[in-house]
Amino acid sequence: MVYKKYYFSIVVRIILLLITCLLLAYLIINTRIYYNILVVSGLIILQGYLLIRYFNKTNHLLERFFIYIKEGNNQTNFSNNLNKTPYKEFGTLADDIIKIISTSKIDEQYHYQYLNYIFEHIPIALITFNSLGKIELSNSAFCSQFQLIKPHHIDELNKLIPSISDKILNLEPGRQILEKFSLAGNIEYLSIKCSLFKIGQNEIKLVSFQSIKQELESSEVESWQKFTRILSHEIMNSVSPIISLSKHLKEQFAQKKDSISFRNENDYNQTVDSLKLIEERSLGLKDFITKYRNITQNIKPIHEQIDVLELAEEMALFFHETFKESNITYNFQIAPEDLTITADRKLITQVIINLIKNSIESLSNSDQGFIILRAFQDENKRTIIQIIDNGPGINIDELENIFIPFYTRKEGGSGIGLNFSRQIMNLHNGSIDVVSEPYRQTIFTLKF
Repeated sequence: MVYKKYYFSIVVRIILLLITCLLLAYLIINTRIYYNILVVSGLIILQGYLLIRYFNKTNHLLERFFIYIKEGNNQTNFSNNLNKTPYKEFGTLADDIIKIISTSKIDEQYHYQYLNYIFEHIPIALITFNSLGKIELSNSAFCSQFQLIKPHHIDELNKLIPSISDKILNLEPGRQILEKFSLAGNIEYLSIKCSLFKIGQNEIKLVSFQSIKQELESSEVESWQKFTRILSHEIMNSVSPIISLSKHLKEQFAQKKDSISFRNENDYNQTVDSLKLIEERSLGLKDFITKYRNITQNIKPIHEQIDVLELAEEMALFFHETFKESNITYNFQIAPEDLTITADRKLITQVIINLIKNSIESLSNSDQGFIILRAFQDENKRTIIQIIDNGPGINIDELENIFIPFYTRKEGGSGIGLNFSRQIMNLHNGSIDVVSEPYRQTIFTLKF
């Protein structure tokens, strides 16, 4: 309809111009009235000017329309000055087109924000980079995982994991690699996967860095449980006959003392004492295995709401005398104060008692020792409880071993406590980690 009116207007103007030209020719040939000839000539010039102006106005409107689109003008008021002109319908149509483009841009922005929100809030560390290794996008989980602030190139990861940038660049889509690294005294295990896609002519690689530490720990706990179950069974099978035989031999020696010849009384006493020692040590080993089996098997947590502040205050009361005797300052920081966890009170209390006891022992030679129980919620709303001390700490070479059953750094220690603590946290679908900076601070972290 718009174009019909436009073409009709042009045709009418051209016809009128032709008629006026014919009139001028007639006046020149048949009359000598110069005034009329001058007037008609002026009319022809005016009609030509108006026709050109009409064409230019159309071009001006199109130019204005394209400028609106180019500048991203979202205001649909293009037709405001065209309501009383032949271009009214063109203006209305232009407003509709501008509105469609504007709506499309808004939808595109919403879609981008939606995808960006998802990308940012995925708990797995993600980055995208081009063929040159320049990082295009990185989410908050990635920055948190590697303690980086918006990195620009994958080479920056080499400071944390040597030569990792080359491995990532050469990683084929759909394949994965496993990497182990230490960050601020904390050992991490990562599963690194990638996928490849194209945007225009550019190849973009999407790489995910997923921590598998908790999965490995859970698997390790199960493996050690199976191993210690088999080991304890075999030990019990071997110890029981030793106890019976040593006891029987000791009784036989006592009954037949006179019929058995020894070079002297001292040899007899030494033999009886040796048999007695074998029996006692075997009974001690049997008792140890029995107790270990009792505390590590058939544990069924009874979940309840636990007030963390109340728990921290209980620890202050429980260790009050020990803190006083050891000259240790104990503080707790709970935020918010009404923070709670859903767990088995007895088991979690035992875990925290064990960690605080370890801290106290590590501070035995310290004059200004402190222990802090800190609790808070992280960005994923997980409750975190930390036991912090300023003792001598743990060497990085020992960090991986302290949760292994029967591994101990203390003289006379059993090596059960930390492994038992990991089992308890595993039963609560949580984890226990440690970060240590010798003679500065050691932090045991419980994640629920």
